[in-house]
Amino acid sequence: MNNINIGLIIDRSGSVENEKLALENSIKLLIESFKRKYKESTDLKLLLIIWGNNDLSIQENDFKRINLEKIEARDRSIKEILEIIEEKFKKLRGDKKIILFSDGYFEDEDDRFLNERKESKENEIEQISVGIGEGYKKTTLEKFSTNKVVFEYQDVYDFI
Repeated sequence: MNNINIGLIIDRSGSVENEKLALENSIKLLIESFKRKYKESTDLKLLLIIWGNNDLSIQENDFKRINLEKIEARDRSIKEILEIIEEKFKKLRGDKKIILFSDGYFEDEDDRFLNERKESKENEIEQISVGIGEGYKKTTLEKFSTNKVVFEYQDVYDFI
């Protein structure tokens, strides 16, 4: 059996607090995409990290073949969140991805971390950015993304 491991970092701080419904729909679409694409041959480990206001309602019913773990990261930095995901993924087999849903307006410490960060070939975890809210900071989200591309909500279907 194959495995897919996804860490979803959901920014719920500040200006993206108004994006609750769109974020919930994106997460549901991602799960539906997985269920349609991989019938019985693949398991999904999904780390759902809420960064900021933890008010998303994700129903855990009908999660066959999906191992969901929710983590609240209200006051953590992006660096700390990535370290949590990397630690949890360290011994897991299969594809590994981190998807960040954010407007890209981070604290100065997080901006510096993304600017100084070196790409690690040994890490092998693909990082994907999804811009949320009007006027998201594309340049910051490009720094997070492995391929330096920022996606939109509707692109979520293609991430798995």
